[in-house]
Amino acid sequence: MLCDSLTLDPQSLTDAWHDAVSTVGARLEWLAIAAHDAVHLERDRRLPAPNVVVAWCAATGRPLDPVPPETLDEFLRAVEELADLSAVLRKDGGRLLDHAQVAASVSAIRQYFRGRSAGVDIFT
Repeated sequence: MLCDSLTLDPQSLTDAWHDAVSTVGARLEWLAIAAHDAVHLERDRRLPAPNVVVAWCAATGRPLDPVPPETLDEFLRAVEELADLSAVLRKDGGRLLDHAQVAASVSAIRQYFRGRSAGVDIFT
């Protein structure tokens, strides 16, 4: 999305556009990090390696060894809420962002990590 913006006239890029792209980018980044860490949870617990699921479990007092499926489901629902782009896109109304491109980015993240999770659908 941001790479595609290189083709735009710099004079047409307003503060509102920058804010919208930054917000969408930050939420897509959070979604990708959370999905990655959910897929690699067991590996990261053994290493140990930084992992947002481990940090969330510790911060919320959830069990970590092992992480029950319902806890992982709860984490992923919280991530989906945090990464929800519907309010940003409603506010934008299609003026600044290509909504189809944003939806394609979210879909690509989900599809990539679904394939990496050995058949476990981490997004319900």
